[in-house]
Amino acid sequence: MSAPTPWTYKTSVRLRASSMVAFTVLVGSGCADRSQPDFRGRPAEAPPVVVSVRNQHFADVTVYISPGDASWQRLGSVTGNTSTNLAIPSALTAPAGEYRIRVHAIGTPEATDYISDRILAARGTVIELTVAPVLGMSSWSISQ
Repeated sequence: MSAPTPWTYKTSVRLRASSMVAFTVLVGSGCADRSQPDFRGRPAEAPPVVVSVRNQHFADVTVYISPGDASWQRLGSVTGNTSTNLAIPSALTAPAGEYRIRVHAIGTPEATDYISDRILAARGTVIELTVAPVLGMSSWSISQ
C-alpha cells in the first residue's frame, strides 16, 4: 500500500473542510431563532400564556384551565412540594385573554378544589399560581 500523493491528500483535506463548513451552516440554520419576523414581514407567533405552578401542598395536584366561559380542560399535573411551568396550548387560548384556573388535589373530594376568579392574560404572559397547603388559600399573580 503506497502513501497518497500530495495532490490526493490536499484534495481530501479540502473536501473534508468544505463538508464540515456546509454541515455547520445547515445545522446552524436549523437551530436559528425563529422569533423574528420572516422575510415577508409577517409578525412572528407570540409566545403562549404560561402557568408557573408552585405546589406547596403535600399531595399531587391536577391543574385545569377554562378559557372564557368554556368547559374545564386538563392542563397538567404537579407533584407535591414541587414547581413546574405549564404552557396553555394555542387551541385553548382565549380570544379575549380571559381564563379561570382550577386546582384539584388528587385523592380529595372535588368540593375542596381551588377555583380562581377571572384572570386576564395576553399571550406571552406568565400566570404565577401558588398552591397553598390548604387549597382554598391558593393564590395567583401576573408577571411579564
